Amino acid sequence: MRVTWYLGLPSAKSRSKIWKICLQEEVIDSSVDIDLLVRKSAGYSGSDIQTVCVQAALQYTTFSEAERKRILNLEDLEAGPEMCAPSVSTSTLQDIAAFAMTFDPKASAWPVNENYEPDQQN
Repeated sequence: MRVTWYLGLPSAKSRSKIWKICLQEEVIDSSVDIDLLVRKSAGYSGSDIQTVCVQAALQYTTFSEAERKRILNLEDLEAGPEMCAPSVSTSTLQDIAAFAMTFDPKASAWPVNENYEPDQQN
């Protein structure tokens, strides 16, 4: 039996956690504002956010000689979304949501809504 799950895109709260996980091994400049990155990454999947972090790491502008590591600053991370568009368009998301609601009666609990917080649903 084939099973299809509709997960939707991560909420702002989930994106915040994803940014923190993706950046946990990096040296981060004090200019980095995770909340700003969360707002700018609305419509991004976890994989999209990871791609932005990888692009920022490849194009970093600051290096710490003392730590022998790159330092990612806000400018590096803000350039990522400009170079890496979300992998799913709004119209595709709406099509996926319609498909999910057709084949999964509980899918209506997972709306395509930026303010949706899965942690608050039963």
